Amino acid sequence: MFTNDDRHVIFTSDRGGRCNVYMTEVRDGYLWKMGTL
Repeated sequence: MFTNDDRHVIFTSDRGGRCNVYMTEVRDGYLWKMGTL
């Protein structure tokens, strides 16, 4: 899911059996992990 400014992506991951929400910055078409919310 993209944020309103299209510069960040919010996604979920259930790795490790826990559901985590991540917000990642998009730079030049690449995803940079920002950390969990």
